[in-house]
Amino acid sequence: LIISVVSVCLALTSGYLGIQGHVYDEVECPTSLTYGEEFVYEAGAVFEGVAYQFSQDADFASFSTSAPIYPGTYYVRAVSESSFGNPRYGDVHSFTVLPRVLDVRVEQQTVMYGELPSVSADLLNGDKISCSQFAYDDISLEKTNIAAVASSVVITNSAGEDITYAYTINPVKSEITFNKRSITITSTA
Repeated sequence: LIISVVSVCLALTSGYLGIQGHVYDEVECPTSLTYGEEFVYEAGAVFEGVAYQFSQDADFASFSTSAPIYPGTYYVRAVSESSFGNPRYGDVHSFTVLPRVLDVRVEQQTVMYGELPSVSADLLNGDKISCSQFAYDDISLEKTNIAAVASSVVITNSAGEDITYAYTINPVKSEITFNKRSITITSTA
């Protein structure tokens, strides 16, 4: 009887030590998300908690514990601790952060002839937008259609870094009216 009890205890202890920290997926890892969307993936581990590691290379030569937000292809894995303190890793999953489609509109309906209008868009995370070129249907008219030139749009984050690549620029046409500029001509003769 004692041998049976000891055998059962040894079997249970071995089983516990063997499975502690085993990592499994609780919520499937998304294959893609768009800039600004929250990364949602959950894993669990037997008798342990998990942490997440993110990397841009599948071999995890370098990794971060923060989910990436900017466009690119990334890898994630869950990591736990075994009974003896060694890391136990879950499956490696790849996912892609895609650029966010961004409608860029001219803010003004009326501008003084020769002045550049400004643009606006529904930006995220305190990002800022600027535009240096515009396309007009017919600039000789007092009223014409206008749109930002996508290649001249620059978006920066709160640190001032250019993150235009995080968005797919969609210039939206609108109508604009030019106010005549007063000029004074004087003769020197």
